[in-house]
Amino acid sequence: MATRSSIEWTEMTWNRVTGCTKISQGCKHCYAERMAKRLKAMGGGRYTNGFQVTLHPDSLDAPRRWRQPRVVFVNSMSDLFHDEVPRAYIERVFATMRDCSHHTFQVLAKRSERLAALAPRLQWPRKNRAALRACNQHVERDGVFSEGLRSF
Repeated sequence: MATRSSIEWTEMTWNRVTGCTKISQGCKHCYAERMAKRLKAMGGGRYTNGFQVTLHPDSLDAPRRWRQPRVVFVNSMSDLFHDEVPRAYIERVFATMRDCSHHTFQVLAKRSERLAALAPRLQWPRKNRAALRACNQHVERDGVFSEGLRSF
């Protein structure tokens, strides 16, 4: 499932994973955690686990059905590079992005070390955009963007 977004820098959100765990001070006021709790209380089906990391493979192919080009924020409610997300699952998400080159996918991550470790193995679509939700200066030293990834 994907939904239209009111986030000014994107058009759609495509949450193949929901939930996360705090890893730094920057996670202290996480909007996704608050939103997940609210959606769970409202009976939101994807949030029955609250903010526990949960995979949602049922709509991995959704972007393949979108005919018009879109700007898509991948995982606004989680971190695709969370340690509890299997590498094979991340590769499936990237395969969908690669096969849907008419869309522009935006991938944000807090876990820069895992992103840096997996990035060379992933087939990054030409129009993909990657960024780190930086909470401190340490992410600059991880060298994530030295692999030619474009940030936004």
